[in-house]
Amino acid sequence: ATTKVARVTTIAAWKRWLRGQGAYDGPWKEAVLRSVLVLKLLIHTPTGAITAAPTTSLPERIGGDKNYDYRYAWVRDSSFTLDALLRLGYHEQAHESFTCLLGALESTHPRVQPIYTITGDLLTEERQLDLPGYRNSRPVRVGNDAADQLQLGGYGALLATTWHYVRDGNMLDERTGGQLGEVVDLLATIWRNEDSGIWELPETRAYTQSRIAAWEAFDRALGLAAQSQVPDANAAAWQQTADEIRAWIEENCWSEERGTYTMYPGSDALDASCLLAA
Repeated sequence: ATTKVARVTTIAAWKRWLRGQGAYDGPWKEAVLRSVLVLKLLIHTPTGAITAAPTTSLPERIGGDKNYDYRYAWVRDSSFTLDALLRLGYHEQAHESFTCLLGALESTHPRVQPIYTITGDLLTEERQLDLPGYRNSRPVRVGNDAADQLQLGGYGALLATTWHYVRDGNMLDERTGGQLGEVVDLLATIWRNEDSGIWELPETRAYTQSRIAAWEAFDRALGLAAQSQVPDANAAAWQQTADEIRAWIEENCWSEERGTYTMYPGSDALDASCLLAA
């Protein structure tokens, strides 16, 4: 009887959460709401941190070694999730998780690390456990070395999320706005650096998507400055940098032969992440 009551209560709580915040009533409603429930399950209580996945060491292919630990908060993944929550009307949850993200960034300000722990701390190491792994796929990992990478995409994701947050009717306090401005100022000095890209590759290059994300950061920062949400003292310099990045992308990353943007300058390889430019 106790189990039955708990089941009924749990189901009622989830339905109440869906009804209480969301306002979605469009196509594929059942699938959309089911997806929102999955996103909600990835949000850590009580911090509000959005985990990339609740799993570690599930292999890309059985027997392979690409078995990573995803039980952490990626700035990029958090941005995608917050965008979805805001678009679907889950404002309270988005506010809680956005506040958590800003809190995590305090520890590395003005740098944006790719990954933080669900308690907002720095992820400092990756180690292997002496376990057989899923269907004997080794290694079994705890932690993630990608935390130490430079990923310019995180800067674009952060400013895009902030822009969505403000567009949703929220305001930034003066301190937060000032700190975000300092993040953009730092990006102005590092956007030419080679990074590991959205796929977190060991080979650092001038990845096209990373440069597009850097441009996005400046574009969104300028929009926020125009609304007095971040200081506009360096807006002219931000505009100049945005123009420089765009010109660099058009000159170096477009392939006339392939009729598309390639993965990085001088390469014929295609990269699905470039579709994010749309």
